[in-house]
Amino acid sequence: MLKRIIPFFALGAATLGAAVIYRVRGRLLSQVLGLPQPQHAVAVTRRVGVPMPDGVTLIADRFSPMGVASAPVVLIRTPYGIPSDSWLLGAAYALITRAFAAQGYHVLIQSVRGRFKSEGHFDPFVNEAADGLATLNWVTQQPWCDGTIAMWGASYVGYTQWSVAAEAPPALRAIVPVITSTRFSRLAYPEGVFALETALRWINMLAAIEEIVDRGATRVFEQMNTARTDGLLTHATAELPVSVADRLVAGHSVPFYQTWLANENTTSPYWQHVDTNRALTKVAAAVHLVAGWYDMFLRDQLTDYAALLSAGRTPYLTIGPQHHVDAGIQLEGLRQGLVWFAAHLRAEQEQLRRRPVRLYLMGADEWHEMDYWPPPATMTRYYVQRDGVLNREQPQRSASSSAYSYDPLDPTPRSVGRCSVRTAAARPTPARTAHRCAAFQHTGACTRSRRDRPHSAGTVCALRPAIYRFCRTALRRLSRWSRDQCLRGHLPHRAGQRRGTGRR
Repeated sequence: MLKRIIPFFALGAATLGAAVIYRVRGRLLSQVLGLPQPQHAVAVTRRVGVPMPDGVTLIADRFSPMGVASAPVVLIRTPYGIPSDSWLLGAAYALITRAFAAQGYHVLIQSVRGRFKSEGHFDPFVNEAADGLATLNWVTQQPWCDGTIAMWGASYVGYTQWSVAAEAPPALRAIVPVITSTRFSRLAYPEGVFALETALRWINMLAAIEEIVDRGATRVFEQMNTARTDGLLTHATAELPVSVADRLVAGHSVPFYQTWLANENTTSPYWQHVDTNRALTKVAAAVHLVAGWYDMFLRDQLTDYAALLSAGRTPYLTIGPQHHVDAGIQLEGLRQGLVWFAAHLRAEQEQLRRRPVRLYLMGADEWHEMDYWPPPATMTRYYVQRDGVLNREQPQRSASSSAYSYDPLDPTPRSVGRCSVRTAAARPTPARTAHRCAAFQHTGACTRSRRDRPHSAGTVCALRPAIYRFCRTALRRLSRWSRDQCLRGHLPHRAGQRRGTGRR
């Protein structure tokens, strides 16, 4: 008899547990991810048409805080798909847009020209200024916009912010460009040499995303598989001439790839139209730059920061320990965006941190804040020794010399630097970053954030560092949340309590 009853009790307990988790899912997820608690329920209007001056219609999804007729608007323009295009790639954007909308913002996420349901032809960068400005003007005319707009996004989505920032209407009050820059010519031609792997990897990613609608998730996962992608790129990058490499990756000639190859001079009219760095001094919106130590845009993003600083602006800068496709950098950008928009769209200046620059000090595993970057520091010269290590002592002159062979078809492996995907060899270690620790410690130019304390992993974790840090932080916050609920003796939402009735 007891054996028959136990499964029913187990099923009932599971059902009750699922109901409780569903009821508190928004607050629980916010607690785990370190986001503000949601203040509003969110409604979604899918596939909103936004007309362009040339007759093309761009498609967007609108996320609205329920009970809020008019509010500041957060605009996100992306070539990677919006939530209504696919549950698979739209899931991440759905989380981001809902996080903004739950704080009382209307959020419009739009597919750029030629992507998914948006009409027209996709030519990277070329149409983003005109289409972005037209979208901003359209938003200001909507009854759900209170006259203030912010923009947010990473990589190409960050470029869509820079493309309009200098000429934007006064309604654009704040932007948060994450892991991006105003000079994409430097991404295509770093140090004057064509970035073949970067271009082909992006072509492969766009091809994978396009197959969501046509061939389903299985094909997408196959195309995004790291081993498959690396094998494909290894074969494509070895092909000569490089003008046919795009066909090996995409299966056909890619027009914008051919355009990039044809414009090897970064001062050509094409790149002059794409790059927006010359107009930085005209940007009136408040800027918060979010970067990663291992990101391929880091150098140019710091150049953008310096240019804004020289122009008399007060940009904020956050640099985390991530590479370009690390989900952690998107999450950090979301956290910073919520604070930045509250300060500049709602005049909640008290939410801003005291010092504009916040950096993650690798090796020490802690965040530091300072007034500007770079801080005052003493430069130390290191010399390559005969055994291949670095030392402060200058080696003695000798008749012997070191030699190596270089084969262009078998280039030196990359371990750190300008990369989109960080390999195991590029992971931060105390040995690699000890000099950074010393530089920060002796200058006295920064302070450790009281919210982020140093921690010890205790054991070696086999997971990738970004996943490991995320899991560790999530478990710590979930444990703290559970403890608080036990002490209070109730769940965040009591029976009969309405959600989204106001800010807490």
